[in-house]
Amino acid sequence: MAINKKLYLTSIKSKTKNYTFSFRFTDITPAQFRNAYIKAQSGYPAPLYKIMKFFLKIDGHLRGDVQRRIAAVLAANHEFIYDPDNKPKNIASILIKVFNNLKSYFLFQQLLYANFYGCRAIELIWDSVILEGKSLFVPISYKILPASFIYADKTATDEYTRVFIGDRPLAEYPPGKILFLTHDDFTQYQDIDFTEQGVGLPAIRYSIFKYFDYEDWAAFNEVYGIPMRIGKYDESATESDVRKLEEGVHNLGSDASAIIPESTKIEFPDISKSGSIEAFDKFREACDREISNTILSQNITSSSGKFGTYGTAVTANGVTLEVAQTDAKRLLHIVNDLINTIIKINFGDINIGYKITVKPAKDMKSEIEIEDIALNRLGIPLSKKAIRQKYNLPEPVDDDDAIEPAAGGLL
Repeated sequence: MAINKKLYLTSIKSKTKNYTFSFRFTDITPAQFRNAYIKAQSGYPAPLYKIMKFFLKIDGHLRGDVQRRIAAVLAANHEFIYDPDNKPKNIASILIKVFNNLKSYFLFQQLLYANFYGCRAIELIWDSVILEGKSLFVPISYKILPASFIYADKTATDEYTRVFIGDRPLAEYPPGKILFLTHDDFTQYQDIDFTEQGVGLPAIRYSIFKYFDYEDWAAFNEVYGIPMRIGKYDESATESDVRKLEEGVHNLGSDASAIIPESTKIEFPDISKSGSIEAFDKFREACDREISNTILSQNITSSSGKFGTYGTAVTANGVTLEVAQTDAKRLLHIVNDLINTIIKINFGDINIGYKITVKPAKDMKSEIEIEDIALNRLGIPLSKKAIRQKYNLPEPVDDDDAIEPAAGGLL
């Protein structure tokens, strides 16, 4: 495949449009969010992505769920697939080295943040190298492009818009120069609304609730962290006594000592604040649940009823299996396009692909229930050795170390 190497070796330039948006991390306001939202609807998502990145950084629960969703794909089985003859096998070994040199694990990790933001653009750095005695032109590194490089041109007179990366439309870059992963499928020529992409925007809604809730909580602590103080005086108290009493009550807010006349006194009523504290905690927990429902699709997997959980299959780290498999398919589309480009440039028409297999977590409780029914109700003998191997159960050291089975079977 004849290529123009100059197109691959030229760095991507920033766009000519000049958008500005800035805020201090301590003063996000609804007005700033509204401004960023409108810009994203108009085709420029960078301000909104900046706010999303801020909440991803400060909200530990949100960050943890996003990382769990990414890990569900990264922890799956990754492999090259090819026809069983020598030539593809040799080329596959070269591709493995190319991907290892690229640090593909971290490359895939960065791409999968498209699930959160809605899209992710990465520039591949290509160069000539020698691998297994062959001179090849392959990607050797990558750069995560700033969010400001991504925008949609909505100035066209027709109803369509185009996605731009840097100073030109995405479609004008040579194959394999840009890895552009989107959470939701959209073509190059449709009216693109960046606020409708990804799960990050609906998730940070609850992070925003918690963020401003914490501001209220700080104000709450400022008031209720100091004990209530009440000054009392009787009819014999003079105007000077009352003034000294007032000074004493105020001083106890910052000092543990006060001098007051005998005709006055200060009381500290016991006011319960547990109800207010619980309200803040419950609100935060509710927000965390909604974040998990949005990021991990746990609205089904985490709910339960009278007769047990209404669960669907999940991965080992708790992500709904269907969601993780869909994420893997999106990534596969990008990866296989890159592999095809590398092969065509260097080897011609050879069929080698990439495969990601996301498997559900084992339901150990259900398996034990089945084995209990087989043994105790159906009378089917089970192998002690097989059960020990299956559940990784060690042999007892001696009789004293052995735990005798309880009456009633396995459960």
